[in-house]
Amino acid sequence: MSSLVSINLPVYNGETFIAEAIESALAQTYPHLELIVIDDGSTDSTPAIIEDFDDPRIIKIRQKNRGEAATRNVGLDMAKGEYVAFLDADDLYLPKALADLFAYLDAHPEMAVVFSDGYICDENAKPLMRLSEHRPGIHTGFILEPLVLSASVITVPVCTMTRRSIIEYHGVCFEEQIRKNHGTH
Repeated sequence: MSSLVSINLPVYNGETFIAEAIESALAQTYPHLELIVIDDGSTDSTPAIIEDFDDPRIIKIRQKNRGEAATRNVGLDMAKGEYVAFLDADDLYLPKALADLFAYLDAHPEMAVVFSDGYICDENAKPLMRLSEHRPGIHTGFILEPLVLSASVITVPVCTMTRRSIIEYHGVCFEEQIRKNHGTH
C-alpha cells in the first residue's frame, strides 16, 4: 500500500474558489490522502461550502482568525501522512499532481522536498504562464537560496511536497508574526 499524503489547505473568505480547490484534491489519481481544510475564521459562505463536502478523507477545522502562517501550522500539526503537500484555497491540483510528486520522493529517499511546475491562471482558470518561465531551472541539494530567497523566483506552496519526518526533525513551521497587509491573509 502507498503512503498517506496529508494535504494542508488553509482558507480565509475563499467562497469563490474553495469548492474547486477541494474537488481538485479529492479527484487526485493518488488515492491515499487526507485533506486538512482549516477555515481561518471566514466571514463569507466559506464554512457552509466546506460543510457541504461529505468525504471521509476530509478533516475540517474552524478557528478564529489567526492569519495564514498560524493556519498552515495547524495543518502541519494535524498531518498524519508520511508526506505533506500544500494547496491554497484559490489553487487547483492537476489530476496527477500528488501521484507525480509522491513517485519522485518515493523513488528518491535521499530527497526531503520536491517541487513541480505549474500554471499561473486568471480567475476563469485560463493559463497565463508556467511557473518554469520564471524559475531558474532544476535544482537539487541546497535550494533555499536559489528557489526561496531569490526575488526573481515565483514560488507557490501548491507545487511542493515534503516528508513529514523532515518537518518534525527540524521543527519547521511557518512564521506566525509575518502577516500580509491585505484583507485576505
